Amino acid sequence: DLIFASTANSFSKLQTCCVCPRILAQLRNLLRLKDPKVAAYEKEFYTPKFRCKESDINEDLTDSETLALLESFPRVLTEKQLYVTFYHFRQYLIRCYNDMTEEVWKDFNNLLSVYQISEDDETEYWMECKKGLSRFLLSLNHYSIKCLYNHVRKRKKRKSKNFKKFLNDFAEAWFLGMKDIKNKWLTINRNKIINYNKDQDENIYENDPNRKNKKM
Repeated sequence: DLIFASTANSFSKLQTCCVCPRILAQLRNLLRLKDPKVAAYEKEFYTPKFRCKESDINEDLTDSETLALLESFPRVLTEKQLYVTFYHFRQYLIRCYNDMTEEVWKDFNNLLSVYQISEDDETEYWMECKKGLSRFLLSLNHYSIKCLYNHVRKRKKRKSKNFKKFLNDFAEAWFLGMKDIKNKWLTINRNKIINYNKDQDENIYENDPNRKNKKM
Protein backbone atom coordinates (compact mmCIF):
# COMPACT_ATOMS: atom_id res chain seq x y z
CA ASP A 1 0.00 0.00 0.00
CA LEU A 2 1.64 3.20 -1.17
CA ILE A 3 -0.07 5.49 1.31
CA PHE A 4 0.70 3.44 4.36
CA ALA A 5 4.40 2.73 3.86
CA SER A 6 6.30 4.22 6.81
CA THR A 7 8.66 6.42 4.83
CA ALA A 8 9.13 10.17 4.70
CA ASN A 9 8.29 10.29 0.98
CA SER A 10 5.34 7.91 1.08
CA PHE A 11 2.94 10.64 -0.07
CA SER A 12 5.06 11.61 -3.06
CA LYS A 13 4.94 8.02 -4.33
CA LEU A 14 1.22 8.44 -4.96
CA GLN A 15 1.97 10.73 -7.87
CA THR A 16 3.47 7.85 -9.89
CA CYS A 17 0.48 5.51 -9.49
CA CYS A 18 -1.72 4.16 -12.27
CA VAL A 19 -5.40 4.89 -11.88
CA CYS A 20 -8.51 2.75 -12.03
CA PRO A 21 -10.18 3.35 -15.47
CA ARG A 22 -13.61 3.94 -13.89
CA ILE A 23 -12.30 6.61 -11.53
CA LEU A 24 -10.24 8.17 -14.31
CA ALA A 25 -13.28 8.42 -16.58
CA GLN A 26 -15.28 10.18 -13.87
CA LEU A 27 -12.41 12.50 -13.08
CA ARG A 28 -11.86 13.53 -16.67
CA ASN A 29 -15.54 14.46 -16.92
CA LEU A 30 -14.94 17.17 -14.33
CA LEU A 31 -13.06 19.15 -16.95
CA ARG A 32 -16.36 19.70 -18.74
CA LEU A 33 -18.44 20.94 -15.81
CA LYS A 34 -19.97 24.40 -16.18
CA ASP A 35 -19.27 27.27 -13.77
CA PRO A 36 -22.71 27.53 -12.03
CA LYS A 37 -22.72 23.83 -11.27
CA VAL A 38 -19.19 23.89 -9.88
CA ALA A 39 -19.84 26.95 -7.72
CA ALA A 40 -22.67 25.13 -5.96
CA TYR A 41 -20.20 22.55 -4.63
CA GLU A 42 -18.21 24.97 -2.48
CA LYS A 43 -20.67 25.12 0.41
CA GLU A 44 -21.06 21.34 0.38
CA PHE A 45 -17.31 20.86 0.66
CA TYR A 46 -17.05 22.85 3.89
CA THR A 47 -20.09 21.28 5.58
CA PRO A 48 -19.22 18.50 8.09
CA LYS A 49 -20.90 15.16 7.42
CA PHE A 50 -21.49 11.79 9.07
CA ARG A 51 -22.40 13.22 12.49
CA CYS A 52 -19.24 15.31 12.62
CA LYS A 53 -19.05 18.75 14.17
CA GLU A 54 -16.89 21.67 13.12
CA SER A 55 -14.68 21.00 16.13
CA ASP A 56 -13.88 17.52 14.78
CA ILE A 57 -12.15 18.89 11.69
CA ASN A 58 -11.00 22.40 12.60
CA GLU A 59 -7.42 21.34 13.36
CA ASP A 60 -4.85 21.63 10.59
CA LEU A 61 -2.61 18.56 10.47
CA THR A 62 0.90 18.47 9.06
CA ASP A 63 1.81 15.84 6.47
CA SER A 64 3.48 13.68 9.12
CA GLU A 65 0.45 14.00 11.42
CA THR A 66 -1.83 13.03 8.55
CA LEU A 67 0.31 9.98 7.85
CA ALA A 68 0.20 9.02 11.54
CA LEU A 69 -3.60 9.28 11.42
CA LEU A 70 -3.71 6.99 8.40
CA GLU A 71 -1.53 4.42 10.14
CA SER A 72 -3.62 4.28 13.32
CA PHE A 73 -6.80 2.73 11.93
CA PRO A 74 -8.83 0.32 14.05
CA ARG A 75 -9.97 -2.84 12.26
CA VAL A 76 -13.39 -1.33 11.57
CA LEU A 77 -14.06 2.41 11.32
CA THR A 78 -17.18 4.34 12.23
CA GLU A 79 -18.69 6.73 9.69
CA LYS A 80 -17.33 9.63 11.72
CA GLN A 81 -13.81 8.15 11.69
CA LEU A 82 -14.06 7.64 7.95
CA TYR A 83 -15.05 11.24 7.34
CA VAL A 84 -12.51 12.83 9.70
CA THR A 85 -9.67 10.76 8.25
CA PHE A 86 -10.75 11.43 4.69
CA TYR A 87 -11.16 15.14 5.41
CA HIS A 88 -7.57 15.47 6.62
CA PHE A 89 -6.23 13.34 3.78
CA ARG A 90 -8.09 15.51 1.31
CA GLN A 91 -6.58 18.61 2.93
CA TYR A 92 -3.17 17.15 2.16
CA LEU A 93 -4.22 16.61 -1.46
CA ILE A 94 -5.45 20.20 -1.65
CA ARG A 95 -2.04 21.42 -0.46
CA CYS A 96 -0.49 19.39 -3.28
CA TYR A 97 -2.90 21.03 -5.71
CA ASN A 98 -1.97 24.49 -4.45
CA ASP A 99 1.71 23.64 -4.92
CA MET A 100 0.91 22.63 -8.49
CA THR A 101 -0.85 25.98 -9.04
CA GLU A 102 2.28 27.73 -7.82
CA GLU A 103 4.33 25.79 -10.38
CA VAL A 104 1.99 26.97 -13.15
CA TRP A 105 2.35 30.55 -11.88
CA LYS A 106 6.17 30.28 -11.94
CA ASP A 107 6.10 28.94 -15.49
CA PHE A 108 3.80 31.81 -16.46
CA ASN A 109 6.26 34.35 -15.03
CA ASN A 110 9.22 32.65 -16.70
CA LEU A 111 7.47 33.06 -20.04
CA LEU A 112 6.85 36.74 -19.33
CA SER A 113 10.57 37.24 -18.69
CA VAL A 114 11.22 36.15 -22.28
CA TYR A 115 8.14 37.31 -24.19
CA GLN A 116 6.73 40.82 -23.80
CA ILE A 117 2.96 41.30 -23.56
CA SER A 118 0.83 44.18 -22.28
CA GLU A 119 0.02 44.38 -18.57
CA ASP A 120 -3.71 44.19 -19.30
CA ASP A 121 -3.32 41.00 -21.31
CA GLU A 122 -0.95 39.58 -18.72
CA THR A 123 -3.59 40.09 -16.03
CA GLU A 124 -6.36 38.72 -18.24
CA TYR A 125 -4.41 35.58 -19.16
CA TRP A 126 -3.45 34.76 -15.58
CA MET A 127 -6.93 35.40 -14.17
CA GLU A 128 -8.39 33.06 -16.78
CA CYS A 129 -5.83 30.41 -15.84
CA LYS A 130 -6.37 30.89 -12.10
CA LYS A 131 -10.13 30.65 -12.55
CA GLY A 132 -9.78 27.41 -14.50
CA LEU A 133 -7.51 25.87 -11.86
CA SER A 134 -9.80 26.96 -9.01
CA ARG A 135 -12.88 25.66 -10.79
CA PHE A 136 -11.29 22.26 -11.27
CA LEU A 137 -10.28 22.10 -7.59
CA LEU A 138 -13.89 22.74 -6.58
CA SER A 139 -14.92 19.94 -8.92
CA LEU A 140 -12.38 17.61 -7.32
CA ASN A 141 -13.72 18.47 -3.88
CA HIS A 142 -17.27 17.66 -4.93
CA TYR A 143 -16.08 14.46 -6.58
CA SER A 144 -14.35 13.48 -3.32
CA ILE A 145 -17.60 13.82 -1.37
CA LYS A 146 -19.42 11.62 -3.87
CA CYS A 147 -16.64 9.03 -3.65
CA LEU A 148 -16.78 8.94 0.14
CA TYR A 149 -20.57 8.59 0.21
CA ASN A 150 -20.34 5.77 -2.29
CA HIS A 151 -17.66 4.05 -0.20
CA VAL A 152 -19.61 4.06 3.08
CA ARG A 153 -22.93 2.91 1.60
CA LYS A 154 -22.11 -0.70 2.34
CA ARG A 155 -21.14 -1.67 5.85
CA LYS A 156 -18.30 -3.96 4.74
CA LYS A 157 -16.57 -0.94 3.24
CA ARG A 158 -15.84 0.34 6.75
CA LYS A 159 -13.12 -2.24 7.28
CA SER A 160 -9.73 -0.54 7.46
CA LYS A 161 -8.23 -2.60 4.63
CA ASN A 162 -11.06 -1.55 2.31
CA PHE A 163 -10.74 2.09 3.34
CA LYS A 164 -6.99 2.02 2.69
CA LYS A 165 -7.59 0.71 -0.81
CA PHE A 166 -10.21 3.39 -1.36
CA LEU A 167 -7.78 6.13 -0.29
CA ASN A 168 -5.11 4.77 -2.63
CA ASP A 169 -7.54 4.68 -5.57
CA PHE A 170 -8.81 8.16 -4.81
CA ALA A 171 -5.31 9.64 -4.46
CA GLU A 172 -4.27 8.08 -7.76
CA ALA A 173 -7.24 9.69 -9.50
CA TRP A 174 -6.60 13.04 -7.81
CA PHE A 175 -2.95 13.21 -8.87
CA LEU A 176 -3.75 12.16 -12.40
CA GLY A 177 -6.40 14.87 -12.56
CA MET A 178 -3.81 17.35 -11.27
CA LYS A 179 -1.42 16.30 -13.99
CA ASP A 180 -4.07 16.74 -16.69
CA ILE A 181 -5.19 20.20 -15.57
CA LYS A 182 -1.60 21.37 -15.08
CA ASN A 183 -0.60 20.31 -18.59
CA LYS A 184 -3.75 21.89 -19.99
CA TRP A 185 -2.97 25.33 -18.57
CA LEU A 186 0.77 25.16 -19.19
CA THR A 187 -0.06 24.57 -22.85
CA ILE A 188 -2.70 27.32 -23.00
CA ASN A 189 -0.42 29.88 -21.34
CA ARG A 190 2.55 29.01 -23.53
CA ASN A 191 0.54 29.22 -26.74
CA LYS A 192 -0.99 32.56 -25.80
CA ILE A 193 2.23 34.21 -24.68
CA ILE A 194 4.58 32.80 -27.32
CA ASN A 195 2.15 33.70 -30.14
CA TYR A 196 1.20 37.06 -28.61
CA ASN A 197 3.33 39.33 -30.82
CA LYS A 198 2.42 37.36 -33.92
CA ASP A 199 -1.28 37.77 -33.16
CA GLN A 200 -0.81 41.47 -32.42
CA ASP A 201 1.00 42.01 -35.73
CA GLU A 202 -1.79 40.23 -37.61
CA ASN A 203 -4.42 42.40 -35.91
CA ILE A 204 -2.51 45.56 -36.78
CA TYR A 205 -2.20 44.42 -40.38
CA GLU A 206 -5.89 43.56 -40.67
CA ASN A 207 -6.94 46.93 -39.22
CA ASP A 208 -4.43 49.04 -41.13
CA PRO A 209 -6.45 51.70 -43.01
CA ASN A 210 -3.61 52.19 -45.51
CA ARG A 211 -3.84 48.53 -46.50
CA LYS A 212 -7.58 48.86 -47.09
CA ASN A 213 -7.11 52.04 -49.13
CA LYS A 214 -4.54 50.32 -51.32
CA LYS A 215 -7.06 47.59 -52.11
CA MET A 216 -9.54 50.22 -53.23
